[in-house]
Amino acid sequence: MKNTIGKIILIVGILCLIPLPVNAKTIVEKRLAEVVKEYPDKSVMNNLVWVNGTEGGGCNALVMYTTLKVFHNAYVPGVNTFSQIGKTTSTRNVSDMKKLFKKAKIGDVIRWRNGYTDSHFAIYLSSNKSGVYLYECNFGKKNKVWYKHFWAWNNMKTWPSNGANKVNVYRSKNYNQVNKKKAALNYKKGDVFEVDGNQYKVIKAGVISGKVRYMRCVDSEYVGKVPRYIYVNKDVTKTINCNDDCGGGSSKKVGINAQYIYKVER
Repeated sequence: MKNTIGKIILIVGILCLIPLPVNAKTIVEKRLAEVVKEYPDKSVMNNLVWVNGTEGGGCNALVMYTTLKVFHNAYVPGVNTFSQIGKTTSTRNVSDMKKLFKKAKIGDVIRWRNGYTDSHFAIYLSSNKSGVYLYECNFGKKNKVWYKHFWAWNNMKTWPSNGANKVNVYRSKNYNQVNKKKAALNYKKGDVFEVDGNQYKVIKAGVISGKVRYMRCVDSEYVGKVPRYIYVNKDVTKTINCNDDCGGGSSKKVGINAQYIYKVER
């Protein structure tokens, strides 16, 4: 009997040393999940997104919006805040595409081109031996959003019908910093701060964005100049880009880790 009790105590003791399962989601995955709540599968995204003077619509709008929210760094073709992963790969070569997508991480941007002309953009989710799963918009039906949209490798060889003969993968340069929680240091609910002569109070603090209430003007030079969105960092407290039309952002003024989006309410 004593031996049995001793064994039970020993087993319980060992079990207590085993760590409990934890949520293994990375910051990138959590932020992406928040974007998907805003634009779920089968929803429609009619918004245009402006970033650094570049307008994005359709498939590119969703990609720009998603990367802005996830990385505080919107993907814009030709802007060097994203790095190409692997080599440019022919869509006719399934073996090479499998090798390329094996290097991809969730949240990476996929770009299809026909020569030098862009054909389609999407957000990479995962891949397997049969194909890839993507988060994308404007595929098959105007501005329709697809989440976990599956593309078989063979389909990629023939889509679009007018020809996408090469594909690339791009990753935000602050990908690792975001996952290490070293992106923008943000305000919490109830905090009050000043930006460009106006005072705001945080009424909602979220994973990817929040809301502030305009309190008052503290500098007469800025009377009547209240934006719809502000992009700030708790350390620097600077307006990045107040875009009254669609909530675009800029990666230029204080670095790609220093942006956080707040919607302004009056």
